[in-house]
Amino acid sequence: MNLMVVDASALVAYVRSHDDWSPVANRILEAHFAAGGGIRIPNIAVAELASAVARASGQPELGLQAVTHLARHRRIVTRAVDHGLASLAADIAATQLVRGCDAVYLAMAQDEGLPLLTFDHEQRLRAPEGVQTIPLD
Repeated sequence: MNLMVVDASALVAYVRSHDDWSPVANRILEAHFAAGGGIRIPNIAVAELASAVARASGQPELGLQAVTHLARHRRIVTRAVDHGLASLAADIAATQLVRGCDAVYLAMAQDEGLPLLTFDHEQRLRAPEGVQTIPLD
């Protein structure tokens, strides 16, 4: 199965039609799913998604609904942030000067040799050598 790592910015855009990146997220992810692809996310993405949707909408129940929608999706697989992934993320956070959670997505992409879908400009620019980001155009 063709896989990619997807960060919280892309997940939020995918589930929230009011997001500026929603059309791009839907185009990329729906084409990926239609081609039989799947996505990998670290388990922290669940909390990031719930928080972002609830905060943006002012409605906690929408954040929880987004998580429920994500959990039901057959082509989304989560990975626990274990000691090895956390250590790699810490190294990336310090050397690439990225935020901690952003470093987790970059570490996962690097560790699994998968491309990363993110709409975070800084994360895209500071990805370590060897981490491919999905083009947005």
